[in-house]
Amino acid sequence: LSFIETRERRRQTRDGIIVTSTRPGGPADGAKPKIVWGDIIVGVAGAPVNRVAELVEATARALEGRTERVPVLVSYDRRGTNYLTAVKLGHQPLPDPAREARKAWLGVAVQVLTRDLADALDLAGKTGVRITQVFPDAPAHRAALQVGDILIALDGQSIPAFRPEHSEIFLTMIRQYKIGAEVEFTLIRAGETHKLIAQLGESPKAPREMAKYRDDSFEFTVRDVTLADLARQRWQERQQGPLIQAVSEGSWAALGHLSVGDYLLAVDGRPTPDVAAVEEAMARIVDHRPAAVVFRVRRGIHILFIELRPKWPDLD
Repeated sequence: LSFIETRERRRQTRDGIIVTSTRPGGPADGAKPKIVWGDIIVGVAGAPVNRVAELVEATARALEGRTERVPVLVSYDRRGTNYLTAVKLGHQPLPDPAREARKAWLGVAVQVLTRDLADALDLAGKTGVRITQVFPDAPAHRAALQVGDILIALDGQSIPAFRPEHSEIFLTMIRQYKIGAEVEFTLIRAGETHKLIAQLGESPKAPREMAKYRDDSFEFTVRDVTLADLARQRWQERQQGPLIQAVSEGSWAALGHLSVGDYLLAVDGRPTPDVAAVEEAMARIVDHRPAAVVFRVRRGIHILFIELRPKWPDLD
């Protein structure tokens, strides 16, 4: 803590260290309660922490001789209040993505038809959901459902969604059908009521099921893209590349300004269409230890070339 930071927070001493960032899904982010930006860590495992070096030492002591993740008690201050939380420290291996049970799927994103929205659309008393996105080649697309359609019933059963927190009701109703079932949707389009039949498909893989790879040399994690990723980016199949899911603070990847949300298209000129290709490319990099590595990434509508200059352990 600097002198100014101490004064700004009305603290009596400069003891403790301030959190400047946390990694999404990391140990601090996963603690309950979680540690967030601006918190001031004052103790780890019962020992006071007044400097960054003491945090490093306390972490090393907690993990000494341990191969599994270790829950460690952390004390921190937030806006004048002291909290305790248990942070699970240590290396967490990436689990093999397990195939979850497949459910029926329509292939749309929706928003709830709230009472205020219904009134504004001259649909007072109606409940249901409004389609906000139709995924390409999904059952909804084949059934000619459109963005803006307001779904009010499935097979004659009303969709009882009228509050923002009811967003899962529609998806739950869809999942109760069998894959391949034909469902009659009652909808309102341009003020008129219509009925359409859609044959439900099989739900695609969720992000947590996709293959992942964590590179320990440059300290970043990628996962294969999902159908939702492709739809959000309006990509075609040929344009896909794995998604950067995590970048460790202070890592070579972070110093090169690789960012969470980037799509990794190539490493040193070699295309990386999926996680397996990234793992192969990074293994080649580690074997050859070049002075510089160039990543080609997609960030929004931009294609960027990011140069990383690692300092390999056995090189000055």
